[in-house]
Amino acid sequence: MKVAVASLMHETNTFTEHKTPYEHFFIAEEQVFEDPFWMEKLAGGILSYFRQQNADIIPTLFARAIPSGPIEQDAFQKMIRTIIDKIRYAWPVDGICLALHGSMYVETIDDPEGYFLKQLRKHFGCGIPIICALDMHATVTSEMTSLADGLTVYRTAPHIDEFETGERAARLLHRVLSEKLDTIIESVRLPMLLAGEQSESDTPPMRDLIAYAIQLEKDKSILAADYTLGFPWADSAHNGIRVVVSAERKHQQKAREAAMAMADRFWQVRDQFSFTTEAHPLTQALLLAMSSPAKPVVIGDSGDNPTAGASEDLSIALAEMIRLKMRNVLHAVIVDAGAVQTCREAGIGATVDLQLGRAVYESGVEPLAVQAHIINTGQYEQTDAAVLAIEGITVVVTSRKARVHDPANLASLGIDLSQYPILVIKSGYLSPEYQAFAARQMLALTPGDTNELLETIAYKKTPRPIYPIDPDTSWP
Repeated sequence: MKVAVASLMHETNTFTEHKTPYEHFFIAEEQVFEDPFWMEKLAGGILSYFRQQNADIIPTLFARAIPSGPIEQDAFQKMIRTIIDKIRYAWPVDGICLALHGSMYVETIDDPEGYFLKQLRKHFGCGIPIICALDMHATVTSEMTSLADGLTVYRTAPHIDEFETGERAARLLHRVLSEKLDTIIESVRLPMLLAGEQSESDTPPMRDLIAYAIQLEKDKSILAADYTLGFPWADSAHNGIRVVVSAERKHQQKAREAAMAMADRFWQVRDQFSFTTEAHPLTQALLLAMSSPAKPVVIGDSGDNPTAGASEDLSIALAEMIRLKMRNVLHAVIVDAGAVQTCREAGIGATVDLQLGRAVYESGVEPLAVQAHIINTGQYEQTDAAVLAIEGITVVVTSRKARVHDPANLASLGIDLSQYPILVIKSGYLSPEYQAFAARQMLALTPGDTNELLETIAYKKTPRPIYPIDPDTSWP
């Protein structure tokens, strides 16, 4: 069995001004097997499974970037060409297994995953099976479902089943090849937008919906049954929730019935989706944290969440923390390359005047003028960083976007989190690591590129009517 494997993953936020160049992608090719970054994730599940089967694996290109703005056209085409050229060089292959996000957007292409699949079909024909593993927040299109032979999707949010989802995709491709199955994908679109912070998988109704999908798979005629929830911070003509059911073509009717049943269950509980974490406007969240007997309190600055593509350079939360005269609290992260450079040049122990990040005022978006004492400089999440003391608040500033997903990462900057009763971090729903750390967790509903109040976002391309922006939206 000879299988080509590739990964091209990017969750694209179309509301940010920043583009994503090739240099922002973490790239691996043949060396992928020696890289834990890849082998522990979605692609790793695929590669590990086929290794166990002693398959002849053709590793092509593995590219992944932190969520951000639209991918530059040249970067996308370069990655696509590399994958196609490597498959062509290794041809013939028996099948192709892809680790994709599913909510990618390129400067001039609004369905890049569909475009990618179309290019694979153009070069390698319709006879070769292609199976894709996707993020739960994929925006699945009709072109994707018509060109792929099967899909598997994360079933956890926060996403802790990446590896397992990759294994499921590889197992499905293995079965298609070994049993010579002729497969199809039945898909149903629901006119609905949903934020991840309203659909964590360990909380109803999402928990129960996923359990129902898993139950359907016990019917041997159903190869895979999943929900994809879309990505509300991209303005796309394809926006919506999708049910995707993979099955043999001879069981297409049963797959269609299963997809409709899954869609109907989802639609019936659409008004039950609410924030799964305690959520408040920024000022209220900060005041509640200050008075909370449960400590530490971890607050997600949800409007500037880098893991959903926000710029991470807003200083709105810091400005409000200063106004409320909060002391001995931590704020991470504000992106400001110029500020980090100034701090590195001034040195630890110096005091500098900074125009930090951006703060939203009635007159527009402006930097926040602060005087900062430099506590430390170093590296955080593979980017230069500075730790500052600003009016009694410890602030982490980085040169580039960085996920705030593991409390242990801050220790590399000499930060002892046990000293802080309140942490304000750039995040949506908290990572499992921060959930375990927090005695109380909250979402601060702040403005930014990942505004959680979807009803206030000015969508232009998204099909209307769509729930909950249009409460009277009907389906089917």
